[in-house]
Formats: sequence, C-alpha cells, structure tokens
Amino acid sequence: MPESAKTMSVFTLKTYQKIKETNSLTESISLLKEICEAFDYEYFCITYLPAPTENNLQSKILVSNWPNQLVREYDDFGLLRSSPIIKAIWTSRSEVHWDLDTIALKRGPVEGPKTAELFNKFGMPKGTAFPGYSLSGQQGLVMFSGRRDQLKEEELAALHLLSHFMFAHLSTVSSTKRKKAGKLSKREWECVELVAHGKTTEEIAIILGLSKSTVAGYLTTAATKLEASNRSHLVAQSFRKGLLEA
Repeated sequence: MPESAKTMSVFTLKTYQKIKETNSLTESISLLKEICEAFDYEYFCITYLPAPTENNLQSKILVSNWPNQLVREYDDFGLLRSSPIIKAIWTSRSEVHWDLDTIALKRGPVEGPKTAELFNKFGMPKGTAFPGYSLSGQQGLVMFSGRRDQLKEEELAALHLLSHFMFAHLSTVSSTKRKKAGKLSKREWECVELVAHGKTTEEIAIILGLSKSTVAGYLTTAATKLEASNRSHLVAQSFRKGLLEA
C-alpha cells in the first residue's frame, strides 16, 4: 500500500484519472482489483444502496468480485434486510468499519451465526463500507473486505474519495449505456459487452455474479432481439446498431 501521505495523494490522483477513463466493466474490474491490492483488501462490491425493506442484493450490484455462491447464499438466507452496514449507511451517511464478531452480535442469535459462517468461509472477516452518490443524487454503497485491520486515517480518506469517484462514474456510465442499449435489458447489454471483450460464458458469470445458465439465457435473448444467429453476429449487430463502441 502507499507508505506516506504524499505517496497516498499521488496514488489517489493517478487512480482518479484512471477512473475517469474507464468505459467498460472489464476496465472497472481491473482498476478495482488494483485498488484492493493497494489497500490490502481482497474483495470489492459496488451497489446501488438498497432500501431498508429490500431483500435481494444481487439486483442492486453494479460490479463485484464477491463469489457467486456468497451472493446467492446471502440472498437465500435473506440477510440484506437486517444488514447493520446498510442501516448504518442510511443513518450516518459516513464510512462503516466492520468485523464479523460485531456484525454477528448486531444481527442476533439466528442471522448472526449465519452471517459469520458465510463470510468466514470466503475469507471476508473484516471490511469497510463507504456511501456513494451519483451525479443525479442516487445513493450507492462501496464495500472493500478481506482480512486486513482497520484503515489508517490517511488510507481512509483516500479510499473514501476513490469510492465516491468510482460509484459516481460507474453509475453514470451504467445509466448512459442502459439508454444506448435500447431494447436490451441492463444485464443483456452487460453480457454482450463482455462477449465483445472476449470473455467466455464462465468468465462473464464470475464477473457479474450470475450462473452460467443465466448468462447463456441473457445472451440468447439478446441475440433474438438483435436478430443475430451466433455470438460473433451478436457482437457485430451490437456495433452496427451503435450499442457498442470500438
């Protein structure tokens, strides 16, 4: 990680410039992996901020490298609605440091142990969550997790800024591309974009946190809508109709 306040400032500025230049999910994921490595985290998850009554995390995710099984079990157990992190972000609008011991106590005797077991299984016992805001005012959540201890003050300030910039940029890019996608859904468009970047069905499933069969279904539906006979034709049709840019 950056070793001094000056180095941290330089790193933050350079990373901000990179954020402004990202235009695809693949680029965003690569940059988020760089940020994780710089701050000694293993995982990231950027979502639109779920309402207190919502109970499906998958539908809110913009980009994440959380394992598919973790997201699936998290939603199957119904853990979103009782999340202390979500409640804290809604209440304080400030960053939230968390560890599984504290989270388990706040969740109670039933959901607490389930949460601890699930996140320990995937090596995510600690983390930090930041609020995010799009240019249109939509709220988001940016989470980094792994095994490292709490961030130092200068690290916290830098990562808070980068989280804000990343969510604002991602939400803007996502909104713009949804408009360009026309009759394709957001997920259909994302799958087509990743195919255009040379990703396989399995790789797309990992990137988007979906099953391979779900990805295949989105691509089939997209091909039908764009009257494409195969994946190469689907990508070609997407470029021809202006849904993708070279």
